[in-house]
Amino acid sequence: MSDRLKALMPLIDALDEGEMEALRERIAEPELSEEEWEAAWMEEVERRQANLAAGRTKLVSHEEFLRQLRSIGS
Repeated sequence: MSDRLKALMPLIDALDEGEMEALRERIAEPELSEEEWEAAWMEEVERRQANLAAGRTKLVSHEEFLRQLRSIGS
């Protein structure tokens, strides 16, 4: 068993039945076709655009993003 899987085991063990079923379904899902991936990404792009237009999200520069990211680790 890999270290990554060992680290996940306590989290998996703590799932309730509904969460475990959702995990089973997720693992069992077949890979998406190229068209399905494109449709899923378009849905995500539209969701992000709607959040931006509604003011729920704000854009930040790459530099600001890196600054915020670094501040999380310190």
